[in-house]
Amino acid sequence: MPPQNASVCRFGVFELDLRAAELRKNGVKLRLQDQPYQVLLKLLERHGEIVSREELRSILWHEDTFVDFETGLNTAIKRLRETLGDSADSPTFIETLPRRGYRFIATVERPVGEERRISGPSSPPESSAGKNLLKRNGVIAGVVLVLICVAFWRSQPQAPTVTNIVRITTTVRRRTR
Repeated sequence: MPPQNASVCRFGVFELDLRAAELRKNGVKLRLQDQPYQVLLKLLERHGEIVSREELRSILWHEDTFVDFETGLNTAIKRLRETLGDSADSPTFIETLPRRGYRFIATVERPVGEERRISGPSSPPESSAGKNLLKRNGVIAGVVLVLICVAFWRSQPQAPTVTNIVRITTTVRRRTR
């Protein structure tokens, strides 16, 4: 492989540029989100082997992250399959092994000297550090917004309440003849 292509993995009509973290189909760049990209990297790295759902969970989410893992992983696999034009029923690239995991089954041309390990950016160009910062800032903004709403609600004047009733007039009846 020429030196400029040393970081490109090829499978079918696709090529994954590991340095640029870009997936292309027949040379046309495809949009691939972070989690499907991470799954693809792991499946290509372990081409032909079963990658357990637990391994994929540990790649996609840190231990202190609370998420509906089953739905999240299924969504990432579904999006990856959609991008590759693959099907769970008759797979060309990703084989599902029920309750065990997934296996990349297509032929893969790996970078020169990279027979086992595929090393590329751990995520697409937008870094996970930036995403973590955005998440943290989003949480902080949410907490601040809730505190402002509570403070505003408490500062509003309360509706008057009746605490005592005092009669201030009397009714006089006149006699009529």
